[in-house]
Amino acid sequence: MIHSFSKQYLIYLVLPLLFLPKLNLWTFSGQTAGIRVDDLVLVFLALFCAWVHIAGRERFSSIEKILGAIVLSSLFSIGCSYILYHMNILPLMGNPAYALRLLEYYLFFYIGLWAAQFYRIEKILTYFLLWNVFLMLLQKFQLLGSFHMGNYLMVSQRVMGVSSFPTEMGLILNFIYAYFIFSRQKITCRRLYLPPIMHYLLERFWLFGTTLFLGALILLTGSRAPLAVILFLFLIRLYQLRATQKQTLWLLPVACALCFLAISQSEGMGERSNLLAMNNLKSAKKVWERLEIKRDADLNEVKLDQIKNTDVSLLIRLHKWVFALKTYLSEPLVWIQGTGAGFAGPALDGGLVRLLVETGLLGIFLWGIFLYRIGKISLTIGYVVVSFVLNMIFVDAHLAYKAMSVFFFIAGSEYAREQSLKSHLLLLK
Repeated sequence: MIHSFSKQYLIYLVLPLLFLPKLNLWTFSGQTAGIRVDDLVLVFLALFCAWVHIAGRERFSSIEKILGAIVLSSLFSIGCSYILYHMNILPLMGNPAYALRLLEYYLFFYIGLWAAQFYRIEKILTYFLLWNVFLMLLQKFQLLGSFHMGNYLMVSQRVMGVSSFPTEMGLILNFIYAYFIFSRQKITCRRLYLPPIMHYLLERFWLFGTTLFLGALILLTGSRAPLAVILFLFLIRLYQLRATQKQTLWLLPVACALCFLAISQSEGMGERSNLLAMNNLKSAKKVWERLEIKRDADLNEVKLDQIKNTDVSLLIRLHKWVFALKTYLSEPLVWIQGTGAGFAGPALDGGLVRLLVETGLLGIFLWGIFLYRIGKISLTIGYVVVSFVLNMIFVDAHLAYKAMSVFFFIAGSEYAREQSLKSHLLLLK
């Protein structure tokens, strides 16, 4: 067990990683991630945790056991993909770095676990949110750039905050939103020095206010999937609080009208507004029939068979998904273990499809247990898990470093909170 004094020093060392942008020290060709300062600090933390675990002869928790099973099964599938690739059965092979990423991301579970013992997590998340608001506004007005795939770029149409791509920032905002509206906490605003009337309005209309605030930030990122998820979570929470929110229900049509107006006027979303067009179905059929599986194909350089009034973003996804699914379904040898983590490259833009194709039925089963165990920690993290799964339809959320860091940080803090509540209940008995 780590002494509390040592925990505090570790928190001072690793907690700032949440607030730092993703700056690569070394980059690798064709990959979105490289070697970062974060990696060096987290390697030290991993070695320290391993030493403490061995020295203290501590047992692995059920979540840690499933995590280990996911990593081992992913490494096994990569080994199989290497063999099948050289036998000319698979067009591409996996990458071990993709299997090991989850171990690095999970370290933030411990960071959240320790931080919750000394600090109020809602304050940390509030400061983290305000820091990103500050960066996003600077980026919007082109006063500051962002780091995308190791390159410093000026952005204004789709801002990124501390993340490396807009959708990742949308994921982060989703997780923070789920935490605040489903927990007993609210966004800390005492230090914002707002007028008393603003404090009253924030308290009275906190659900609508939080939704509009976080929704507006997601609009700045131009991310459609996170925006849809935040509206879904809002409706669930509004239904749960219908007895106490009756006097504010008149705001619902107003909020919907404002949402529609904001989306139609948003630079990042207005130009990609054909998501529900009927021609998308024709595109899906056309892509499935015409796309050929080629050896060493680059999924990021697909040729688009454009159809009028078709959503371009969805069309790009369809090409990638069809390539991955056709490969998987045509080879029964990979149905159980998958084609290997990293088979689809850095961006398949569909986490659920990627998990099925790369980790197979075994991986889907293990990930289901893993997320179920995390969701059982508390009701709050349960809804964060719901947000995660829904975003996985269109986003490779499980590979997004900053988003997964926030996800596991919240999970660890909720685990600490629940353990503390159980201890208090035992003392009362």
